[in-house]
Amino acid sequence: MESSSGTIATNDGLELYYERRSGAADGAPTVVVPSASWVARDMDALTPERDVVFYDIRGRGRSSAILDEAHLGLQHDVDDLEVLRTALELERMALLGWSYHGALAARYALAHPERVERLLLVGPTAPAEAPYWMDFLERFGRRCKIEWLRELEALRKAGTKERDPLAWCRAVHRVFFLSYVADESSLERMQSCPCVEPNVDADRVNDQGRRLLEKLGDYDWRDEFGALDIPTLLVHGTEDPVALSGTEEWNRILPDSRLIVWEGVGHMPWIEDPRLFFSTSNRFLGGEWPS
Repeated sequence: MESSSGTIATNDGLELYYERRSGAADGAPTVVVPSASWVARDMDALTPERDVVFYDIRGRGRSSAILDEAHLGLQHDVDDLEVLRTALELERMALLGWSYHGALAARYALAHPERVERLLLVGPTAPAEAPYWMDFLERFGRRCKIEWLRELEALRKAGTKERDPLAWCRAVHRVFFLSYVADESSLERMQSCPCVEPNVDADRVNDQGRRLLEKLGDYDWRDEFGALDIPTLLVHGTEDPVALSGTEEWNRILPDSRLIVWEGVGHMPWIEDPRLFFSTSNRFLGGEWPS
């Protein structure tokens, strides 16, 4: 499989980093996956016979850091995805969106339905703020063990962030990953790492992730998606700190959707159960509904 990478300029002067893997299929729409730095190295088994583009949204991974809050927002991310599609000359594409990027993929499809072949949403951010956002914070708080936070605090007091920003970044994200998965040992398989320049400052990146959702305010998109007739597969683990009820709401409002719930799986199913994740995902992205 051939691969290439590069950057694309956004409408407001930032840069998006992308990686493109070229499969053998002719004419099949490309699969586009936000969050390259978090997932790309763990997704070699994703549709190897098709073109796949991984990219980092602004403020994440190898894309431009966000230093001005005016550059932060979901609409910016939707616009950036259209810039990426245009620059890469993708007539149509399938979108795989995980967590916040699930909401991004859905909003992009709503704005540009003619450009989207299929949607695969994995543990997506819910289509309404209430009660799902506070529910996530509470569930995540229960999953996050006090000993992990004490280890972080010890590193902070020892000056690790200033002395070794990369080590600090990895330690911060480790707490998130541990809170996301049902089986901590599954993280031993993880190859991807979001700690890359220019977004090694994990405190800034995580704070902006929180602000990104807070800027949406008391949002409720449920009435908007009733006419979005795009095949959508929703995947959710029973051990995901993101509440299943939010994904069930997506399934209720989307006209052509199906929901698969995996027992004993958390927020990162491609790490936790790769065989199940890729067999299911590739069948759907190949044009079939998995059973």
